[in-house]
Amino acid sequence: MKIPDEVLSLIREEQIRQSGKFIPEDDIYLKKLSENAELIAHISSAGCSGYVFFYCNDPLKLSSYITLIGVSPNSRRMGLGEALVNFVLKVTSRKGFKFCTLEVAINNIAAFRLYQSLGFEIVETRGAKYLMRAVVG
Repeated sequence: MKIPDEVLSLIREEQIRQSGKFIPEDDIYLKKLSENAELIAHISSAGCSGYVFFYCNDPLKLSSYITLIGVSPNSRRMGLGEALVNFVLKVTSRKGFKFCTLEVAINNIAAFRLYQSLGFEIVETRGAKYLMRAVVG
């Protein structure tokens, strides 16, 4: 899959906002996303409002994994992030998987609370991040 330019633009903007710490600086990560991840995006004539990349391709694990999610600053606190995650949970369930996991920065309180409200629970602390899991289905 070719990552749409509108999504790449929003990723680059967030990379700047987070001083280069949003995604790894090299193109290897974006290449991996384009080759292996599934993408759900909200794109209109105004550009991309939000996106989520996730993996749901390992039937042995029975768990999808949200690897990257972003919502434009103008679209935050409007329910788009929640809608994107809920869509991933539905796809996960439809494919017969039992769990969905993700990592969130411990200091990203808004995202952490969103994930908790959607049923995600902390499984493990990994440095400055929490590994969270939700049961689906």
